[in-house]
Amino acid sequence: TRVFDTGFGYHATGGQIFKGRLIAFIVLVLVNIISSVQPLFGLVVAPIFIVLLPWILNSSLRFSARMTSFRNIRLNWHGTYWKTMWLFVIAPLVGLLTLGLLTPLISRYYYSYFASSHSYGTTRFSAKPKISQFYLAFLLGGIIPTMVFGCLAFAILTISAELSGSGSFGRSQNIWVFIIMLFYGFIFSMAFIYSVLCRNLMMQSLILGNNLTFDSQISPLKFIWISLSNLFLTFISVGLLLPWAKIRMHKYLCAMTFVTAIGNIDT
Repeated sequence: TRVFDTGFGYHATGGQIFKGRLIAFIVLVLVNIISSVQPLFGLVVAPIFIVLLPWILNSSLRFSARMTSFRNIRLNWHGTYWKTMWLFVIAPLVGLLTLGLLTPLISRYYYSYFASSHSYGTTRFSAKPKISQFYLAFLLGGIIPTMVFGCLAFAILTISAELSGSGSFGRSQNIWVFIIMLFYGFIFSMAFIYSVLCRNLMMQSLILGNNLTFDSQISPLKFIWISLSNLFLTFISVGLLLPWAKIRMHKYLCAMTFVTAIGNIDT
């Protein structure tokens, strides 16, 4: 991965990553075994895990940043416990409880926090996208696609009910199938369209000091095509094409990400 004809460095070792994942795996196995024998243990572990989650996330993000360098200068993560707790753990639940009404507002502060908590050497990144842009992204990437999907699902289920002789759509169990399909349609829209639009908004407002500006022009439709085709090809190849699929996606994300230097890049 190159910017201004210079590649990035990654300094983590396989041993470091393996040890971290092995510890996480052992903890999860032990918790599940103990919880199956003593269900009350699960009730005790859950609150402890929630309390530890911001620390775990901060440690992971700091490790990922510190292991990445560009021109021999490393990145870093400066997130705090309480901000991570609010924006990564609590705020998403608030967005769900408000039926998505506060989701764009939360997304704006989440992406701004994620960007501004990173630094390149001693210089902090900054991103201040407009809240109105996230509400527009929520409308275009979440609400409208879900409505279109809902109309298609309603038409298909109605025709199916008529052809099978089970009565009208509203008087059959199809109404529950429709609700489930609508829910999954919303999740799909948020994961593959809204999140892409949010990423574009963050990158378009991202700056590093007074020297670098950024841009992102990822197409949600192409992102969906690459994601789904990667999933299909990985499945039919029994996982053998997974490395190819990851490289394919990484190349597209890089090709749609732009960096502009204000003045001399050496500065």
